[in-house]
Amino acid sequence: MQIFQQWLDRLASEVNLEEPLVLDDQHQCFLMFDETLLVTIELNTADNVFSFKASLGNVNEWQIKRIYPRLLEANLQWRETHGATLGLQQFSDKVLLVQHTPLLNCNYGIFEKSLECFVNTFEYWVQNLKTLQQSTRENTKETAAYSSVQA
Repeated sequence: MQIFQQWLDRLASEVNLEEPLVLDDQHQCFLMFDETLLVTIELNTADNVFSFKASLGNVNEWQIKRIYPRLLEANLQWRETHGATLGLQQFSDKVLLVQHTPLLNCNYGIFEKSLECFVNTFEYWVQNLKTLQQSTRENTKETAAYSSVQA
């Protein structure tokens, strides 16, 4: 845990944070990027991994039928997630991106590269989710217009 805290200290210094990154009682801390991305950084000593987690946004119930298959497809062999996993948070409409990395043979360079990859994947999926939601809205409007013409 001490080594991990050293990595957090180094990261905070390199990105010029005003406050240090300190793990709380749940072994988590939070890092904000550009006021749009809040990354939860978590150390799981029981499983010997660290994790990054972020919310990509919300998906309405009527959108999920079209979006969920796309998320599953992207998760398949981490094809479009670069080792992270997309999922829906239980009991909410939030789409989450989560990445776990083993601490074994890890160093600060791997930690930093993992975070960079996570942020890039987040940015890709925020845009992708917006596009999916927009196409879902347009399909819903077209279906509603077609139904009213049929009537």
